[in-house]
Amino acid sequence: MKIDFAFVVLTYRNADDLPDFLQSVSAAFEAYSKEILIVNSFYDEESETTIRRFAEANGCLFLSTENKGYGHGNNVGIEYFRAKYDYRYLVIANPDTKVLYNRFDFASADREPCVIAPRIRTLTGKEQNPYWVIKNPLSERLVYRYFTKGGRLRFYAGIGINKILRILFNLKRKRKKKAVFAAHGSFLVFSRSAMDQIGFPYDEKMFLFAEENLLAHTLRGLKIPIYFTSEIEILHKEDGSVSISDVDENLELKKSTIYYYEKLRKK
Repeated sequence: MKIDFAFVVLTYRNADDLPDFLQSVSAAFEAYSKEILIVNSFYDEESETTIRRFAEANGCLFLSTENKGYGHGNNVGIEYFRAKYDYRYLVIANPDTKVLYNRFDFASADREPCVIAPRIRTLTGKEQNPYWVIKNPLSERLVYRYFTKGGRLRFYAGIGINKILRILFNLKRKRKKKAVFAAHGSFLVFSRSAMDQIGFPYDEKMFLFAEENLLAHTLRGLKIPIYFTSEIEILHKEDGSVSISDVDENLELKKSTIYYYEKLRKK
């Protein structure tokens, strides 16, 4: 079946943000054919029933999968669309996102393998894209050293360098589309040709966090550009699954960062 957009929306326990998300996608992508697949990382029967019923009532596709993390859940959704649909773009979206507007020219963007990173801002107005403006091995090493050797200053320095680069980028951005190194993972658009080259973009050995970092290096190796555009704007509420999960966030961030950095060093 041919469609313009395939949306993979990974949920865990919480269905509260789905109405806002669905309404905004329906309005902002009204001109395009699309399917929205809600993939639920199983927590319990009650939450699964609620999410499944929402999907069925709103014309969405639904899959349930074991809770093996962000990468696993999204890869399950990608595999489903790859087997059943001929899509032009695949979107990985958090359920706690809302599309504020979409004026991007998708008609020409899929002429090459590419990934599109929209403008993403939080409820407090913080800009989340570009995640990294440029490849930044110094920041990577500082954060890795913090998690393996300690020294909180290393962590703040590593994160801070990227934040400063993002602020400078957003202060002087003028072009509608500009190549960047890494994109925030809460709303990410892959052209079909890019997805075919990548295969499955997420390493399932990472349960949560650092997926954007590893994906950026994978795309660079494949010579697939990430384009930042302010012609799509996303509100990221940041009130979704992580806040209600049973996961030790600091531990998962540490594990994923160390795994990611050491995997890169072996290449």
